[in-house]
Amino acid sequence: GVIDDIRLAVGAAGPRPIRARRAEAMLSGRTWGAQVGREASEALLQEASLRTSPHRATAEYRRMLVGVLLQRVIEAALAAAPGPALVVSNG
Repeated sequence: GVIDDIRLAVGAAGPRPIRARRAEAMLSGRTWGAQVGREASEALLQEASLRTSPHRATAEYRRMLVGVLLQRVIEAALAAAPGPALVVSNG
């Protein structure tokens, strides 16, 4: 399950959507797992400018969601990728 090529964009990470290039670079060439996920989440949080919206989510809630949503999207992409079956574990 090596991540050969990845592009990440985040919509609610600032005044406009951003491309998470640091997180992309950190993930490229690595095998997905819990530790890699934590590192990628941290890289993404360093790039994002999360803010509280009076009508939507708080910055704290958005920070919490970054790791959860990143894990979901990477696991879905790996499951859909051609090649041998991959089992992804959180531990």
